[in-house]
Amino acid sequence: MVEERLHGLASYTPGPRLLPAFEGPRLKVARAKTHLKELETVVSDYGSRVISAWCPYYEPHYEHMVLWELRFSEDSPREAAIILGDAAHNLRAALDIMLCDIARIRKKSSDNLKFLLATNAEEWEARLAKHPIKRLGADVVEAVRSLSPNRDSNSALRALHDLDILDKHELVVLTFAGCWSRPEVPPVIWDSIPAQSKRGDTMLVTEEDMFLIRKGLELTLLPIPTSPPFPIFTYGLPQGSPFAGKPVLEALRSTAEFVEEVVEDFALKFGRVHDEARTSPNSDN
Repeated sequence: MVEERLHGLASYTPGPRLLPAFEGPRLKVARAKTHLKELETVVSDYGSRVISAWCPYYEPHYEHMVLWELRFSEDSPREAAIILGDAAHNLRAALDIMLCDIARIRKKSSDNLKFLLATNAEEWEARLAKHPIKRLGADVVEAVRSLSPNRDSNSALRALHDLDILDKHELVVLTFAGCWSRPEVPPVIWDSIPAQSKRGDTMLVTEEDMFLIRKGLELTLLPIPTSPPFPIFTYGLPQGSPFAGKPVLEALRSTAEFVEEVVEDFALKFGRVHDEARTSPNSDN
């Protein structure tokens, strides 16, 4: 029996074993969500251990002022940067593989095919002129265009692209922040904190912020933050990045949900109910 089965295989010529259309993008999104859960655990464990404190620095040339810095008892978890990069890469790759699946369905070449992103609408249209996405058809191009995939209109997509590119060259070390609501902060201290550290009625202070405040205003009088420190995007991102200053987990969760919606929408518009031919396109058309 075994010999007969092996004999049958002798004449079998294997071809490329490809996943059904849109299965790859779905797996990429699912993997990204798994990474985010892992990142959430790392952040939660760190927050449960760390102790925060305001530390004053008295400089002789600041006669009537004191430098204050929020310090944490432990350095931020370095593995968080690895997990963050993996999540971003999987979300970005989901969009690219999605277009390659459409190319397979339409028997077009997937060579150099990537989801087209740009800084603004004008740049997107200029890049479209020579972009391989055009080979997929005007309907696919219009579907991508409708997402406003540029930094000016769809900040999540462009920020995701920036983060993915950055992770290929250096790690994005996360900066942790403490958070206070306005009722917790004495008015005289609230008024002394720079505007860039405030989000409405919330004061967000990172471990690297330093405030020059006049003597007599003791930041040590501030209560311990009601929530554990959490990571935000600060350094390393391109200038003007939409993710800058945003809580990491919140920004990436919403981006993952958006990418998942895009994949399902494109599967509905351009997918097939039955499985496509499992051969790679040979044409460059």
